[in-house]
Amino acid sequence: MPAYPLLQLTQFQTFVDEANTHFTESRSSLRTLLAVLKDAKCTDQRIANALGNINLNKAKKYWKALLYLRRTRPNMRNVILPGGNSLNKTNAVLMTKTPLPPNYNHDFSGENVKGLYSGPNRFQMVTPTRTRFLDKTLEHFIWESNDPVGVITIHLGRRVDGMETMMNGISAVDHISSIMTIAAEKGGDICCLHLFPNTPVCPELRTAYDKFTNKLPIFEPKRHEGGHNPYFKAFALTHPVCVVLGWDADICAASNVLGGASLTDNGKLIAPLITLTNILTARVGLVTTGMIGVQGWGVLRGT
Repeated sequence: MPAYPLLQLTQFQTFVDEANTHFTESRSSLRTLLAVLKDAKCTDQRIANALGNINLNKAKKYWKALLYLRRTRPNMRNVILPGGNSLNKTNAVLMTKTPLPPNYNHDFSGENVKGLYSGPNRFQMVTPTRTRFLDKTLEHFIWESNDPVGVITIHLGRRVDGMETMMNGISAVDHISSIMTIAAEKGGDICCLHLFPNTPVCPELRTAYDKFTNKLPIFEPKRHEGGHNPYFKAFALTHPVCVVLGWDADICAASNVLGGASLTDNGKLIAPLITLTNILTARVGLVTTGMIGVQGWGVLRGT
């Protein structure tokens, strides 16, 4: 295989420099890897050998560069990406699709809530069968998935509290942009539930959003949930796994994923996403100030 192409090498170096503004190749643990990437006799095996000299802390520090390397060497599976506890709030969580309980509609005795901000006490929730950490980031999972995933964003049409919260060194909105970018590059589809006309995502996410070929904006200003919309529901049903990114984990995102108090036009509770598809998310993808309080998020609760 020829040397790592110059344009890709330049981008790789850009990601390295972003992670370490004082980067010096001669003293870096990446020096062997960079030498291999620049060599005309660069091979996947030589890259793998060089990666073996990079410890976990360094892999975490230069994760964005290593993910880029993984994406640009499509036949190579040995790029070391950090996992497990080292991921902290970037650790992806898989929530298993769960059948709608028979009594879901019958136990609800409230009225059709018109206001959006009534809180978790107004929810009729479905507890997922299982939630578990995958010990890899959402970007890592998406890129190595055998099939393109669907991305669903919840109420990210305008800047909201929590978007600038720093997690693992970058803001929540930058994490979300990164996840969307990888999904778009992998050929995924995106569905955006939004509250304001013609604003599926906020300006900070627009570049990533525009990378998607297949976009489905759902304008719903009066309900938390999008599940009463046939296109929103069909999007979930036709994707075996949906990545959910949104605001916020205790109200809007929770009501869409786990269940809410809004009714369909026929007076039925709206079936939540967890009953339609498997859900993939992470703490960095749920824009929330403070801790997550809703129990239905399973292993994510309290993070």
